[in-house]
Amino acid sequence: MWILAAGCGPRLDPAPPMPPGEVGPGWSQEGVASWYGDPFHGRRTASGEVYNMDAPTAAHPGLPFGTLIRVENLDNGRSTVLRVNDRGPFARGRILDVSRHGARELGMIGPGTARVRVVVEEVPRPRDCWDVQVGSFRDAGNAEEVRRRLAGEGWPVRVDEGPGGIRRVVSGPLVRVEARELTGRHGGLVMGCAGGAGEGEAGAGAGAEANPPPRTTTCPRPTPPSSPSPSSSCQPPPGPTAPPSPRGSRRCAPPPPAAPRGPAAGGWTDCRG
Repeated sequence: MWILAAGCGPRLDPAPPMPPGEVGPGWSQEGVASWYGDPFHGRRTASGEVYNMDAPTAAHPGLPFGTLIRVENLDNGRSTVLRVNDRGPFARGRILDVSRHGARELGMIGPGTARVRVVVEEVPRPRDCWDVQVGSFRDAGNAEEVRRRLAGEGWPVRVDEGPGGIRRVVSGPLVRVEARELTGRHGGLVMGCAGGAGEGEAGAGAGAEANPPPRTTTCPRPTPPSSPSPSSSCQPPPGPTAPPSPRGSRRCAPPPPAAPRGPAAGGWTDCRG
């Protein structure tokens, strides 16, 4: 079970992200902004970055991660430039959550909220950098078992610990064709890279906003024993221009005896004969 929290008031899901092509320099919005600090300081944001409440960042419901925005406090005329790296706010009637740094620059630490104008100054270009969350578990042993299996297949993989002791098994950074191959074998949730993998500071989030690879594909079943071909590579259906996977073709592994599953696990797709 995922736990999301920011600000006070009724809880709402943020709007779907806006593709970079739909916004550009000069795009603006007016409404109420709030700010957030503890207990979110040090936790991962929706973009995968670790939240630093003393950095010039902000949470917006839909602007692409990495977008630079100028925020003006309409109550006192103060303004500052912030970078979108999170989703929010989760309170009705608000359009922006700024970091503590942003709140100080805007003079809204005491009041907590302010009427603001948001103007886009720069939108990052999309990048081809992806993470795949294969599963999430409360039990550390289950998460480690899945991590070992993926590492044994040659995937870059890590375990991220989130709020409430939830452990997320994440593979990445991957390029598009690798993300398609991994989700075809094991299922999972495709996300923008947490670290960018050399794509630049805003590369991870920007890539997540533009045409992510399919979240799931189906592995072809192995050929019957009587067939001249004894086995089949576990490959997703080829895309129109998909290049060969940099990691090469992987054979279907035998199904695990008892694949661990968690409350929010993405699950495994076994290639069975």
